[in-house]
Amino acid sequence: MVLGLSLATACSTGASAVDAGAVGDVHAVSPAPRPPTDAGHEAAPRDAGSDVQHHVDATDGALDAPADSDAADVPFVTATHVLSTIPDQGGPVLAHPQVVTVTYSNDSNRAFVEDLGAYLVTSPWLSAVGVEYGVGLGTHVNLELPGEAPALISDVEIQGLVESLVESGSAPDSDAGLAVRQLPAEGDSGVVDGGADARADVWDGGGDAAPAVQMPPIIYMMYFPTTTEVTVDGSSLCTVTGGGYHFQTSLSSRGQAFAYAVVTECPSSASTQLVQTTSHELIEAATDPSQGDLAYSISDLLDPWSYFGGEVGDLCSLLAPQWSEGSFTGIQRVYSNKSAATGGDPCLPSPEPYYGNQVEPETAVEVAAGASTMFDITGWSTSPVVAWQLSAELYISYPTTFTPTFTVAGQGPGQFPMLNNGGHTTLTVSIPVGARSGSYALGLVYAARSDGDYTSSLVEVYLP
Repeated sequence: MVLGLSLATACSTGASAVDAGAVGDVHAVSPAPRPPTDAGHEAAPRDAGSDVQHHVDATDGALDAPADSDAADVPFVTATHVLSTIPDQGGPVLAHPQVVTVTYSNDSNRAFVEDLGAYLVTSPWLSAVGVEYGVGLGTHVNLELPGEAPALISDVEIQGLVESLVESGSAPDSDAGLAVRQLPAEGDSGVVDGGADARADVWDGGGDAAPAVQMPPIIYMMYFPTTTEVTVDGSSLCTVTGGGYHFQTSLSSRGQAFAYAVVTECPSSASTQLVQTTSHELIEAATDPSQGDLAYSISDLLDPWSYFGGEVGDLCSLLAPQWSEGSFTGIQRVYSNKSAATGGDPCLPSPEPYYGNQVEPETAVEVAAGASTMFDITGWSTSPVVAWQLSAELYISYPTTFTPTFTVAGQGPGQFPMLNNGGHTTLTVSIPVGARSGSYALGLVYAARSDGDYTSSLVEVYLP
């Protein structure tokens, strides 16, 4: 994800059924306004629970049965569904990025992340997920910084560190590159210092205020150990994301802007989270490196995925399993516009048949205080699969005291309905009486199986 706070995607603590924090992203501009207000937000992942009571939707028919039953003889037809598309906004991509892995001497994960970076840039994974976005194999170098990592560092200071490493000749640089808009300078809080118009320029590339600078085809991957607290806009990174984001420097070195990513080891995080965060930020920094000239990114504020980050890793972050390759487990699966358009698994590489929920409408829905609204849910899969458990719950809200309820038909305490390809049900979102104007909330609709696999859909409601 980019830094912003676009949440990503995506932060968590505790034993949520979905570890949303594994792939969060934030960035150094102010939060994109949600309709109809530009107020901030706070994340609150929930636990989807584990008790299951089987409930067959009457419209499912034989396809609700496991694939190895007599129902397997029924001709399989994938249920009608429409998936999101990540638009090409016209900004640059890094076709063959040079990845610079920057670590400190006291980082116990140094060897691991250096091996990971070297593997990813020439991996079958990158070949598979980057090609449709114009990103191919790259190169890799290590930069090991002397001394110990700081106890505290802000995004503003990280940008200054990148600049200083390039200026001193310690970090690779290139005269090659593409023209991008220079971002306004950040303030101490990590928010761009240029007023509302400048922030708008960052997000949609408009306006004449931002001069053009060159962005070399390099991604500086900045790693920090668990002893370092990274802050963005005054908040600790590990409290708002799973420990990673990517962005573009707002400082200008010889008329250049640099694409960089930050990965930090959050307390109690496993090596698989480092793998997912690194691969997530690498592919997004390559496919959408400039926040002044967006490339592959959803910027429609009525699309719930825009809040979550809206980039190629974000749309596949709320599912399991991720990808295993080489000696690494947890590599980020990546959204494929082509596969989504043809009814296939939208998240590649694909380890097994995909299953999930089509939730409509796929846009933010306006609801009044004390009222409710209904979403339609259709189950679909790419081939016959065992029925999955459905549940829905509040994921993120502003203000945090705004607590609408998200309930799938048949869902209750210890009771979770089941769905399969072609099955239908509904989701009701109820707004508390007295909820204030400008409130908004995102809910997660889970499709989960007993083996721990799951996919998720987003829904959004707001009060005018």
